[in-house]
Amino acid sequence: MKTIAIVVTYNRLELLKQCVRSLQDQTKAVDAILVVNNGSTDGTAEWLKSQSDLLVHTQENLGGAGGFYHGMQKSLELGYDWSWCMDDDCVVASTAFEELDKHLHQTGNIYGSVAISETDNQKLAWYTKVKLRGQWVTTNEASCLQEEVVETTSIPFLGFCIHKSTLQKIGLPLKEIFIWGDDAEMCLRARVKYNLHLFYVTGSRIYHPQTHYVSIKVMGQCVKAVQASPVKRLYEYRNNVFLLKKHSSISEFYFKSLPKILFRLVLQNVLIDKDTSWAGWKKQIGAIRQGLGAKLGQIKME
Repeated sequence: MKTIAIVVTYNRLELLKQCVRSLQDQTKAVDAILVVNNGSTDGTAEWLKSQSDLLVHTQENLGGAGGFYHGMQKSLELGYDWSWCMDDDCVVASTAFEELDKHLHQTGNIYGSVAISETDNQKLAWYTKVKLRGQWVTTNEASCLQEEVVETTSIPFLGFCIHKSTLQKIGLPLKEIFIWGDDAEMCLRARVKYNLHLFYVTGSRIYHPQTHYVSIKVMGQCVKAVQASPVKRLYEYRNNVFLLKKHSSISEFYFKSLPKILFRLVLQNVLIDKDTSWAGWKKQIGAIRQGLGAKLGQIKME
């Protein structure tokens, strides 16, 4: 069984070097490392040309979604059995692939390494929904993941590992998403349409910057929102609307999912960002309309 590690990068050369070095220092080596260069302009292309032991695919900036689309496509073309995907801003623990490889025997499942906060190894890099003792819980406590394999609802393209037969069955990532939600869409497709299961291998660890949240209380409930730039927020709204509409019933989407997204938009602007300018609201409503109309691709900023 041959495994290829796929790293998508854009203008983060020093981080890319750290990531690649950690992949090269595994206690059990992967069979190949493929770097998908999304048109970097910071010297990445020149550095990659000097690396004789890396596979390289260079393209224009197609976002993370376009990067992983072409990376997994290349993996299929080259005949690798497993594709192990990650961003360039992570450091892979030396035993990560050795631990992951112990469980790569059921090709119909999707597996993932666990993302650990690089600044606090007791925390996960983000809140994660997992099945613990038969109950679904959302946690960021690494100590909660005590079983060797833990089921989850979604694995980001950071340690995401998929077999070629499963990839051929469910299809490649939706490259038109560009950024934010491409991994969620693929996992939702795998679970809802193909009834597949996703598992974290808890001994396989990847260290990643901590996701920052803002917490506020609304009607007695604590609501957590990911801190993100205004541009990424547009992709969040558009892509969430698109994928929920695509994978939900009409009634569930219009009477539950869409109102929830609109409520979150108001909450984000009024209580978190404290931005009530018409220009900001107009862009966000426009992003939601694009999601409703399945108008994807890179969002053009005026």
